[in-house]
Amino acid sequence: MVTSCPVCGRRMIGKVGAEQYYCWECCVEFSVSGQAVQVFAVELDGTLTMCDSPTVDAVNS
Repeated sequence: MVTSCPVCGRRMIGKVGAEQYYCWECCVEFSVSGQAVQVFAVELDGTLTMCDSPTVDAVNS
């Protein structure tokens, strides 16, 4: 289980799908697959854009 956001480190996250989460503090969505995490920006129209940074490893689980 994910306990904090991989971007800001805060705990205000909610589950939006299977292994998909949303951070209410920094307004990003992220998905978890094993130890790899992909971070997405949520656009004004609701679409997701993958952030330029490489995937984040070792999310608190």
